[in-house]
Amino acid sequence: SLQESGQNAAAAAAAQQQQSCDSPPLPLPRVLIIAGPTGVGKTALSLRVALALGGEIVSADSIQVYRGLDVGSSKPSESERLGIVHHLLDIVHPEQEFGAGEFYTHATAAIDHIVRRGKVPIVVGGTGLYLRWLIGGKPPTPPSDPAAAAAAKAAVRAAAEAEISAATAAVAMTCSGEERDRLLASSGASTGWRGAVQLLAASGDPDTAARLAENDWYRMERAVEIVMSTGRPVGAFKPAPPPPYDFRCVMLTMPRVPLYRRIDARVETMVRDGMLEEAAGMLAAGIPPGGCPAARSIGYRHAMEFLVGLAERHEDAAGGPPTKAWGAT
Repeated sequence: SLQESGQNAAAAAAAQQQQSCDSPPLPLPRVLIIAGPTGVGKTALSLRVALALGGEIVSADSIQVYRGLDVGSSKPSESERLGIVHHLLDIVHPEQEFGAGEFYTHATAAIDHIVRRGKVPIVVGGTGLYLRWLIGGKPPTPPSDPAAAAAAKAAVRAAAEAEISAATAAVAMTCSGEERDRLLASSGASTGWRGAVQLLAASGDPDTAARLAENDWYRMERAVEIVMSTGRPVGAFKPAPPPPYDFRCVMLTMPRVPLYRRIDARVETMVRDGMLEEAAGMLAAGIPPGGCPAARSIGYRHAMEFLVGLAERHEDAAGGPPTKAWGAT
């Protein structure tokens, strides 16, 4: 009968569901991460592993994403990639903002694409924040807003300066000179950190204020931005689940002295191969030193500041503006 058929179908569905519940979960796709400091040999190892495993490489470098910034980021050239597919290289212009949130979105999409085609994703890079987000999941806090970030930075600076002024005035009543400086330093008032802590606590996030490491100004400003823009403390945002991957991490290391010598040699090679020209290109595009993430990065910021100083010295010596911008030919 129809009733019996329905009962049989329900029983079969229940049995299938029970079997599904009793069976072990399917293994997560494995993702290899190769990390380590600059110059330790991540790129060379990743290429060898990719050839051996049939893998594709996902860059976790915060500068290699930018077009035209090749030498200063040690971006592997087309010939150096040995025909291996690389993801997250040359995807944005230097003046564009690209942070951990953008990396998370692009990297997880690339990994999914690689896994669906039966390849092995190999994430390579030294940007620690990017890797923490990828492994642990995207933080639940809202993305940073430039205007809100600027307001938070100004508020933190004002609170710190007020703390410094008050502490200096109080100490000056009892001592001066080196003794005053020593007392200010020992109390932590010389940086104004306590004023920033009080600001964050009074704004509505005493837990984060108590937890932050002293002089961690970046996280202080970010916490103030969150509580000012949302009215909620950082801890009120529930963490998102981590990505559904089985991460296997390899951290490369080597003794410091040989690593420093290797980095010294790399810097000389970068200057010879055109890093200053790449920095000049950003200046010619109207990007000042520190004006965007690419221009704040180690290496490019220093190169841009060097070129700006060179142009200013040329102007002073010639009694007028330089005839060529930022060393351009």
